[in-house]
Amino acid sequence: MLAVSLAGDSMAPVAALEQMLALVPRAQVRREHLTAERCEPSALDHLRWARDPAAVVDLIDGWLEPHPP
Repeated sequence: MLAVSLAGDSMAPVAALEQMLALVPRAQVRREHLTAERCEPSALDHLRWARDPAAVVDLIDGWLEPHPP
C-alpha cells in the first residue's frame, strides 16, 4: 500500500492518514510525505495536486515498479 500525504493538507492531515492506516495493521505500507522541496508548492493541496500531478505520479510509478500487475 502506498500512503501519500501532502504538507499543509488541512482536509487530510498526516494524523488522519495514520488513523486510517491503523485500520489495516497488517498492510505493508510505504509512506511518502510531499513537501515544497519535492514538488511544486501549488500542488500541495488536497484537490489542486491533480492539476500538477507529476510528483504524485512519480511516487506511484516508483511504487508500482516492483509490484507488476
